[in-house]
Amino acid sequence: MHEWRGVGSSALRASRACDWGYHELLHLDIPASLTAARPCDPRIDWIVGGHSVGGQLAAVFAAMNPEQVSGLAVVATGSPWWQLFSGRMRLALRAMPWIVGAVTSLAGYYPGKRLGFAGRESLGVMRDWARTTREGRYADYGSGADPAQAFARFARPVLGVHLDEDTFCPDASLRWLLQKFAEAPVDHLDLRAADFRSAKADHFSWLKEPLPVATAMAGWIRSRLARGG
Repeated sequence: MHEWRGVGSSALRASRACDWGYHELLHLDIPASLTAARPCDPRIDWIVGGHSVGGQLAAVFAAMNPEQVSGLAVVATGSPWWQLFSGRMRLALRAMPWIVGAVTSLAGYYPGKRLGFAGRESLGVMRDWARTTREGRYADYGSGADPAQAFARFARPVLGVHLDEDTFCPDASLRWLLQKFAEAPVDHLDLRAADFRSAKADHFSWLKEPLPVATAMAGWIRSRLARGG
């Protein structure tokens, strides 16, 4: 499992003196994880995936590096573009670029735990994320390639798992992300409260009971590999 920079055992912590953005996550961290893992079993077909922002980054990485992966599987993930949301979430995301800009300028990083949204994050990551909430698209993050074209050319299997009670990534936001993969065989799966024993089918609760999501993904992987993609 790939560990997020700045948390857990990472030697880095976001601060005014320690900053990074999507460029480092996409071009340094994810490739480093794959490079370290591949020698363990060269026969493995690598399907990258992620949850929430991690799923967005997995999608961008897969699109920009199709030769390195056999597919993409994301859960509770979607585009954070404000126009895909309604109610309070729409208003909150509409304001986030200005909030993130002001807070990170003052603090030098994003103190998410104090603000009640996300955790301690770097200025660069939050500004890259906020740009997506404002524009509904991904930048090249230093690659020099157009992500929109990369998404459209990606032809590997793609799975999107939506949690029925997820207000942070509603179905519209997931579908907006999935439709970017115009040439890929895309599968969309909904999980509801009835699919879990005790957890809610929302953005975070499924992590306390991950078996339904893991089972769904494993079944999809076996099916897709059996069909040859």
